[in-house]
Amino acid sequence: TFCDGDESITFGAYGFNRVYQWYGSYSNNNYAGEVIKGAIDKNFKPNEYKQYPYYYCEMTSTDINESGEVVKEFNIKSSVCQNQTYYMFSKAKTEIDFNNKFIYTKLTANKDFSGIIGIQKSTYYATLPSLVYKEYSWYGTGSEFVVYNGTQKERYTLIVAGDVDGDSAVDVIDAFEVSLVANGHRELTDEYFLAADTNFDQEITVEDYAQVVNLVLSN
Repeated sequence: TFCDGDESITFGAYGFNRVYQWYGSYSNNNYAGEVIKGAIDKNFKPNEYKQYPYYYCEMTSTDINESGEVVKEFNIKSSVCQNQTYYMFSKAKTEIDFNNKFIYTKLTANKDFSGIIGIQKSTYYATLPSLVYKEYSWYGTGSEFVVYNGTQKERYTLIVAGDVDGDSAVDVIDAFEVSLVANGHRELTDEYFLAADTNFDQEITVEDYAQVVNLVLSN
């Protein structure tokens, strides 16, 4: 079966004192999944958990005697549901924030978005590079990945750690810019602020500057 991302699916198992837990899986089975934290209702919206291609639910039923002791317990699993909104997935050094529509990566100097994230073959998408130079498209901070899902369109913004000018590289120019921000001589906004905030504490400090320097030296 397929999960329509915009509609809830329901596991209607019978039992006493029922407890539900939904799982996301990368395999088409109902035993190798990962617990989805907070997904503990019989109703489930796949659109809120796009990072998994498959889902299933496990319901635990318990019978309790008059003393409050569990006298019988059994588990029932649902069949596997294939997620129709699964169109991309994280690669090494990249994480996708599906809720806020950001793609965070430490990969630099990319001329192809598929080098940053995994993209399902059946996905319809477009990419908008942050820089076009010498006949190449370069995907740095500020680049966009636009997914077309039927009549719906979702837009994700790329954040390259340390790349605060959007040229897809992390170099001494980026380090200098971050040092100015850390010392109060300049401001960065939007995706460029996020690229400089390497420790995700919502401020740019000398710690971020030091981390960007490390990124420069490692490239």
